[in-house]
Amino acid sequence: DEFIQHCAKLISKHPEYKWLPYYLAQLQSARGIRHEALKTILPFVRTHRNDFWAWERLGDFLADPKDKLSCYCKGAQCKNKAEMLIGLRKKLIPFFIEYSELGAAKYEIEQIINIRNRQEWTVPQEFIEWQNADWFSSSESRINNVSTYEKYSVNAEELLYGDIDLQD
Repeated sequence: DEFIQHCAKLISKHPEYKWLPYYLAQLQSARGIRHEALKTILPFVRTHRNDFWAWERLGDFLADPKDKLSCYCKGAQCKNKAEMLIGLRKKLIPFFIEYSELGAAKYEIEQIINIRNRQEWTVPQEFIEWQNADWFSSSESRINNVSTYEKYSVNAEELLYGDIDLQD
C-alpha cells in the first residue's frame, strides 16, 4: 500500500517514466483495487494503442470475458511479427472454443504450431491435445481470422475511450 502511494507520487513528478503507470496499475490490481487500476492503465494503453501488447494488457485488467476477448482481438489486428503474437493468440483460443468459433480456434492453433516449428521451439502439450480433440479434426481451416477479430473487437475502442467526454 505504501509503494502504491509512492509510485503515484513518482508518476506525477516524473511523467517521462512511461512504464510507471503500468506497474502502478499492476499493484492496484493485485491489491484488489480494480477500478483504480483500470483508471490508471487506460491513459497508458491510449498512448500505446497501436501495439498489440497494450491491448493484451488492457484485456488482462478487465473482468468481463467479452471485454477481454474484445481487447485481445483488437490487439491481434495490430501489425506485428507473427512470433510476437503467440501469447496473445494463445489467450484467444479458449474464447473461440467457448463461443463455438472452432474454425477460428483451429486457425490460431495452427499458426502458433507453425511458428514454433519454424523457430525450432517446442510445442506445448496443450496444443497437441487441442489438435487431437474431435472438434479440431471436424473444423474447417481458415485462411485468416480477420473477420473474427473484427466481429469481437467492436467494443474495444469504447472500453479504451469510454471515459472521455465527447467534443465537437
